[in-house]
Amino acid sequence: MLSFIHRTPFFRLLAPLIAGILAFMLMPNVPQAVLLTLLLFALSFIFISFLPANAKNQFAFRWVFGVGISFLLLVTGYYLSLRANSASEFHFTEEKNLYLVELTGAPLAKRNSYKIQAKVLGYQQDTSEFKADNSKVILYLQKNDSAAALLYGDRILVQAQMQPPQAPLNPDAFDFGAYLRRQGVAATAYVQAERWQRAGQNNNFSLMRLADRCQKYLLNIYRSLGITGDEFAIVAALTLGYTDDIAPELTDAYSASGAIHILSVSGLHVAIVYGFLLFVMNIFLKNKPWARFIKSLIIIVALWFYAFITGLSPSVMRAAFMCSIVALSMSLGRKAEIYNSIFLSAFVLLLINPNNLFNIGFQLSYAAVLSIVIFAVPSYKLLNTANKLIVFAADIVIVSFAAQLGTAPFTIYYFHTFPAWFLLTNIVAIPLSTIIIYVSISALALSSVTVLSGILAGALKLLLVALNNFIHFVFMLPMSVLNVSLNFEQMWLIVFALVLCCVFYYSKKYLPLILALCCILFALLLNLGIKYQTLISQKFVVYSAQRNTHVSFIEGNKNTVFTTDSTDIERIASNYWDNNKLAMPDFIGENGFFSDGFVEFYGKKFYILTNDFFRRRTSNAVPFAVDYLVIGALQKPQVEQLLTCLLPKKVIICDGVSAYYSAQTEKVCADRNIPVHNIGTEGALTVDL
Repeated sequence: MLSFIHRTPFFRLLAPLIAGILAFMLMPNVPQAVLLTLLLFALSFIFISFLPANAKNQFAFRWVFGVGISFLLLVTGYYLSLRANSASEFHFTEEKNLYLVELTGAPLAKRNSYKIQAKVLGYQQDTSEFKADNSKVILYLQKNDSAAALLYGDRILVQAQMQPPQAPLNPDAFDFGAYLRRQGVAATAYVQAERWQRAGQNNNFSLMRLADRCQKYLLNIYRSLGITGDEFAIVAALTLGYTDDIAPELTDAYSASGAIHILSVSGLHVAIVYGFLLFVMNIFLKNKPWARFIKSLIIIVALWFYAFITGLSPSVMRAAFMCSIVALSMSLGRKAEIYNSIFLSAFVLLLINPNNLFNIGFQLSYAAVLSIVIFAVPSYKLLNTANKLIVFAADIVIVSFAAQLGTAPFTIYYFHTFPAWFLLTNIVAIPLSTIIIYVSISALALSSVTVLSGILAGALKLLLVALNNFIHFVFMLPMSVLNVSLNFEQMWLIVFALVLCCVFYYSKKYLPLILALCCILFALLLNLGIKYQTLISQKFVVYSAQRNTHVSFIEGNKNTVFTTDSTDIERIASNYWDNNKLAMPDFIGENGFFSDGFVEFYGKKFYILTNDFFRRRTSNAVPFAVDYLVIGALQKPQVEQLLTCLLPKKVIICDGVSAYYSAQTEKVCADRNIPVHNIGTEGALTVDL
């Protein structure tokens, strides 16, 4: 282990930088005085390390220099995180103001709107002067032809009510608000069609705008070659990182079969492009005295331009950075050290944006590449055959298994699924996608040659159809997706177990193996603890949903659900159900458990209002007592009339009730001392019975 640390200086630099980023996440309000003290401490240690006059004493004091650098990087990680998160702080008023924004991406079509990423150039509140700004925002423009025609760099004036990115309102839901803040987004807003107008364009040179135009130009070449439908969606994602046209059903099929990674431009794609460029360069620049340097320079420029075209995701930047190091080493006649290259790329990406550490793509990318280097490379030595076909198939199996092993804890934690047939999928999908990328590059390069481009386009269509058909075949196999879940602690216990297994493999000492087994045992004990807590629980949950009403009645691991849309509730609550080891939901209708909106569960009476049954009805009799009145989404309750018929101990207002009716309900209930839980502002309600 010490030998590994000595051989990888960038690991020693990366560790304190990550520690500083994590320190900010855990303690975001450390006083500046503490940071300055740590900084002075770090600089003092670095200064002291240079005081000894002779080389022998300097060598003896090298640990002092190491401590100083470590503390300096710790403070650097904290400060960079502080600065990055300050940029995404919400500082607008939650009122309608006038904003001048510039598009930093092409419009993305949603069901009822176009999503645009933009930069605020300035804004005006009431009659005040126009204030300059530089915040990133996401706007949802009402769908129309004008919104669809917007381009990268266009400037528009919008009248909008900015909102800070919202925290999740449902238990165990993905925190989209935190995700946006880590992407630097300070606010979001919906803009009606009559509330915005185009105000010119930024004509200054922008590399990102150039990359966006290049991507659109290449996409239009695919269209001109007659590639349409699912085939266009796959080739656009596979080669250019353009995923807007992929149907949800196709995404589900690729995800369930274990091939979703080929639709996200990453290290595999960059490596294929690198290999293609190297092959071409070796043809045209062979045996030239200056060829090595020129070859490397062209490859590096081409790789980074490809990275820009495909959107500069962390996985692409990591791969482009590593391939650039390999190309640079090749030009200098040196061999790149693989671990140093990996840690150097992570170090640079985190200096650029410390929030990359929390990016799922960043985590999966580095987990995959480290796992391949650690597990796959030694496994190649076990191959003892000269048969190239067997070696090729074995390489794919080994790499796929190693990558899946490293990423499994993260994919299970984030997505709650595991593709059972991933080896079968990758044996076919990886070589097929490699051929598709090579044919695609050739078709794009020769698009002006009618005969050749036509032949290549025909071959490309056949290959894409074959890939999609194979993915659907695997998707339809029994048990193609295993539904499993891990909580945060279990995920890291398994990651630590894998790391300790690596230490055992290289050190041949049994202590790391014993500790790895302890980590796995502890993860299993946590799983048993969750199951036990679920078995002894009785509770109900009212979920947050904009257009539907969902209530779970949970008894042990039995999950009985009232819902107005079963597809919507599965999307909203599946993570919560998986994390609590609940059985598949039993959707209730008009039966003994539920009748005319009334439910009785563990001695508690509920009424779930999802229709106009009580609208304009009053009663002079004693109101029917219920423990909980749930006012469903999209309802317009006349609360005073409703309370002549029902007498609740608590009122729950669902998220889809308008602000006007929510306010009216809260006012009437306050006058009658009836507590209210507004899910739209307070989030989902969970009550243990």
